[in-house]
Amino acid sequence: MKVRRQLVAWIGAGLMLAAGTPAFAQDSKQQQKAPAAESEAQGDADKAALDLLETAQKQYQAGKWEQARESYKKAYDTAPDDSRLKAQAALEWSSLLWEQGDYAAADKRVDDALRRARKLKMNEAVGRLLLTQGHIQASQGKLRKAENTLKICINLTSEQNDEVFGALCKLNHRLVRQLRGRPAGPDSDYKKAIAQLEAAGTPLSVGSALAKTAGLYAQGGNPAKALELLKRAQQSFSKADSVPAQLRNRLRIAKLLQEQGQHAQADKYLEGLVGKFSAMNNRPALVDALVLTAQSEMHKGNAAAAQKHYERALSVAKKTKSPNLIARSQLALCEFGVSAGKGSQFEDKCTAAAKTFDKLGIPDLAARSNAQLAGLYHAQGQLNKASAMYSKVIQRLEKTGVPGTHDTPAVATYRANLCQVEMSLRSNGAHYLCKKALEELEKQKSANPAMLAATHYGVGVTAGRDGWAPGGLDHLNKAVELSLEQTPPDRALASDAMLRRGIILGQMKNKEDEAAHAFKKGIAITEQDKSDSLRATRVQLRTQLAQLQLEEREWKTAKGSLEALIEDAKGDPQSQAWAYSGLARAELKLGDKKAAKKALQKGLPLAKKAGDKELVSNFKENLEKFEE
Repeated sequence: MKVRRQLVAWIGAGLMLAAGTPAFAQDSKQQQKAPAAESEAQGDADKAALDLLETAQKQYQAGKWEQARESYKKAYDTAPDDSRLKAQAALEWSSLLWEQGDYAAADKRVDDALRRARKLKMNEAVGRLLLTQGHIQASQGKLRKAENTLKICINLTSEQNDEVFGALCKLNHRLVRQLRGRPAGPDSDYKKAIAQLEAAGTPLSVGSALAKTAGLYAQGGNPAKALELLKRAQQSFSKADSVPAQLRNRLRIAKLLQEQGQHAQADKYLEGLVGKFSAMNNRPALVDALVLTAQSEMHKGNAAAAQKHYERALSVAKKTKSPNLIARSQLALCEFGVSAGKGSQFEDKCTAAAKTFDKLGIPDLAARSNAQLAGLYHAQGQLNKASAMYSKVIQRLEKTGVPGTHDTPAVATYRANLCQVEMSLRSNGAHYLCKKALEELEKQKSANPAMLAATHYGVGVTAGRDGWAPGGLDHLNKAVELSLEQTPPDRALASDAMLRRGIILGQMKNKEDEAAHAFKKGIAITEQDKSDSLRATRVQLRTQLAQLQLEEREWKTAKGSLEALIEDAKGDPQSQAWAYSGLARAELKLGDKKAAKKALQKGLPLAKKAGDKELVSNFKENLEKFEE
């Protein structure tokens, strides 16, 4: 009996591709007013530059980013070379370039802004400058450098009493540490930084604080509270009259709703975002929007449309030349391929993503990419390769001690996948492995029900190999319960679990009635499947039930089971031949020799067709007895 179960560690969760990963950008910055001219001598140039800078800021907040980009350039070119206006224009210009995913140009501009700010001793701009530089470095895959830059930012903003950018640097420093698989510090520090940001009191800072707090609740398994906070953040961004902040927050809300299975609501927040981000040339956010739109199409069953969105997301990411963003887009396409049954078509994307994340030093995403490869090998029946890859993932995560996050599953998920592979390989120690995976899953606040069901199934199936098959009965029963509670119900797993449960009970003393009940329940489950895709399992269930009834000499009920089996097993000469053999026996015991002979006559050609020489011989011998 072959049972193949694959669990992909995508877990219904979507892949949000953040711009270079550190999340804030200008939706959380204090939009500083341009400094006034320092002397009358600067005259018209200063006034013109100031007007252009203020125009650029308004265009930015209105979402007219291409116009803002041009205005920042004009402000920079117009401002006197030694003026603070020129330094600020360079800084804001670099920040916009970063948000658009033009990282090389942004890097050039932020270096220029830093040089000018140091020369002019613009201490008040240090926090924002270093935050922007850290963002750019992280986006370019220079995570160690970004971590150092943000650490310096934390120290210098503390000296300057700059609470807003001090808080932002702390939050982004924590995020980079998490990406690198390093301890990020206690949650109390995270909450303190959020409170520090909220205390600034501006609509933008309050909105950003609420959005970050929402992220904490989402990771803690309280999506309802997270959604409430994101909606409050949206109100704050609306008060700030910031189009970019509102659009980015709509992405966050859509992602959260998708993860909760509220796809219709998520679509309302996604509507129009691809076009808006495209018009803004906001390539990192456009990648996000395309990925979420692809996931929406997948939920609707439009795999072809989803694939186009995923491929466009990768194309957009490549234009940024950000290794992180490219790898995340490759991972999204890889996960799509595995979930859509096209894994072999996108195997190169899985491999490329894993290599890049390894190179960048992002262990959890490297593990996630390798887990997709393992899932692909599993689906292809390459079980030894799947086992080796899952083992590699688990060892890597256990070594680095990276916990599960909102986007990346914990070790328990990968161990549960490995349980399925080792169960299929009939490996020694599979039962211990499956039990350990189950213990870890049950400790999680919101373990995936499908994965829990499959892991209970794995424990139940492997119990016999560990020397005590009855020890798996409760787990098989739990697998049935969890499978049928899903939407839609997983009747394939539930019916197979009942089949195995019946076989175990049938081998136990005085458990024949319970065994028969299990087989009947399994048959009933398969009959609820309107597509009739579970006919093969139903044939096995009817076979086991009929065999049990024959052994118990329940001739009348056995006859009914065998007749149903013959009907179900059309196209399966082996099963039909066996059923006719059993039916002949039952009819004979019930005293109907004519019906018994007729069953033998119908079964003989089927046995020949099946190539079962032993069964053919039995049919001939029994028919000869009728001729005596």
